[in-house]
Amino acid sequence: MEVRIVMSASPIVTAVEALLQSQSQITSQVVQTPGKSDQSVTIDAQGIYAQRGHSCEIGIVLVDDATGKIGSLSPGDAGYAQAALSSTNHKVLLTSADGRHPHGEVTIPGGSYYILYFIEDGTAADVLSNNPNNVSGQQPVAQFSLPAANQNGQSELSHRFGLQYAWGNAEGNSFFDLPESVFRLHIGRPVSPPDTTPPHSSLSITGTVPTTTDEFDVHFTEPMKLAALRKKNYTLTLTSGPNAGTTIPIQFVTHVDSSTVHIILKNPLAPGNYRFDIDSGLTDRAGNSLANPRSFTFTVA
Repeated sequence: MEVRIVMSASPIVTAVEALLQSQSQITSQVVQTPGKSDQSVTIDAQGIYAQRGHSCEIGIVLVDDATGKIGSLSPGDAGYAQAALSSTNHKVLLTSADGRHPHGEVTIPGGSYYILYFIEDGTAADVLSNNPNNVSGQQPVAQFSLPAANQNGQSELSHRFGLQYAWGNAEGNSFFDLPESVFRLHIGRPVSPPDTTPPHSSLSITGTVPTTTDEFDVHFTEPMKLAALRKKNYTLTLTSGPNAGTTIPIQFVTHVDSSTVHIILKNPLAPGNYRFDIDSGLTDRAGNSLANPRSFTFTVA
């Protein structure tokens, strides 16, 4: 049985997709997904053709490093296939049978190391139940893209031409030689987790400040949306003396950087106690509302 994997590049080819197009990388080495560990990468597989009367399972095996180790086991060690096909390490991309055109995808952390596996007329569960030592000559057998992980030390995943890869010994060299199954495989770009952390704010002035004060900064813990530059979202109020409750005019709000704005008052502040309020409608770029406290007090003396 033979499986051809057709690699389909996205409009923006990532560094890993370029590596996957290299014959030596996908057919004989451990592959690493792009991105960082707090990001996710989706591997998408689409069945194009499956010959009737046969089935196969294709998936990935997460390994610990570029050598293919799983825990203390190295490729080729006794028990490696069992560890590789355990529920925590293997992920099924798709199962093909009876002419169907399946689609499947798995999402794994960025920076993950993995190898491919292929099982003819069986599944990973079948191998674990009926051939746990993955002995050649017994059925079913799991074939890995990493040669050292196979009993014969060879990988049956080979590069044919262009972006095509074949699993098994092809009987012809033409693109039109129909194999058991044909798949299209796509490696997505890394995606960062959604930002759910609310921003916090603080002022550059606290406690008692001099009467020459006519400007100060508002600092946010992360970049904010453009509404942070609108002066209507800030209120400065005198809270002491006979004129308590008077709103102090804000002349300008200017941009310092994506997480800092500069408040410019019309006149220097007279002695007294003040409260500066920030509107609750301000949000960071992910849409998280500004957290409390949003009111700050200080004294001019």
